[in-house]
Amino acid sequence: MIFLNFIALLIFLPFLASADTAYHVMDVCAAVPRPAYEKMTLSVEHTESDGSSTQEKFILYGKNADGQKSLALEEATASGNTGRRLLWLEKGASKTEATINEPSLKSPKKVSAFDMKKKIFSSEFTFNSFKNRSVDDDEHELLAEKEKITINSKSYRCWKIKSVPITKTVVDYSYRISWVEKETHLPVIVQFYSESKKSGTVLLRTFRVEELAKIRGETGVAYDVWTECSMKNEATGRTSTIHADDFFFDTAIPESIFTSSWIGNKK
Repeated sequence: MIFLNFIALLIFLPFLASADTAYHVMDVCAAVPRPAYEKMTLSVEHTESDGSSTQEKFILYGKNADGQKSLALEEATASGNTGRRLLWLEKGASKTEATINEPSLKSPKKVSAFDMKKKIFSSEFTFNSFKNRSVDDDEHELLAEKEKITINSKSYRCWKIKSVPITKTVVDYSYRISWVEKETHLPVIVQFYSESKKSGTVLLRTFRVEELAKIRGETGVAYDVWTECSMKNEATGRTSTIHADDFFFDTAIPESIFTSSWIGNKK
């Protein structure tokens, strides 16, 4: 019996070590330092499969405190009138409130847990794209420890990790595969897959960091951030690309922005 237990340990030890490494990488990834406050301009381009495109611009306000994230997204309109708005408030480890307001709505609308799977406004990003997933929300498996990938002529050394959500009802995919860059611990590619007996394994969408940079904040601390990223719908070929600039990090933002009064104000 002791001999059989020893053989079983030899068989499963590499798998256990792999899972432990994957968990650690994703844990560090989730804890990458963020500025206490952040403000930036987001220029968004939606490119259809035929090459035609449309553009939008938003102002993003963010606050990061005690591992929780608050975001306020405001459309910058050419007329100067209030455009679409999104307010995202994380309250504790498992509670998130998202509210949207658009000129066509009479009042702000809460985003239900089910609707978190849906796309934000006209983009290919879902509401869940904003969510800080806890490392314990998924089961992680290390697929490759030394994976080299190239994006826009720049090479990255990455861990390749498969993450399977423990509770699948809150997401619209069965699992995702992330290429986590070793220097910054930021995922530079994330592919989302669905899996079913009827359709088999299907690649739903691909998130890609087009450009990384170090941005220095008001306190002198430099942060590793993406300055351009994209999300491609693999079924339709449609891609939403976000270019971020006009960064202000660690510069205080009025608390009134992260309130129901702000999301409801159409002036």
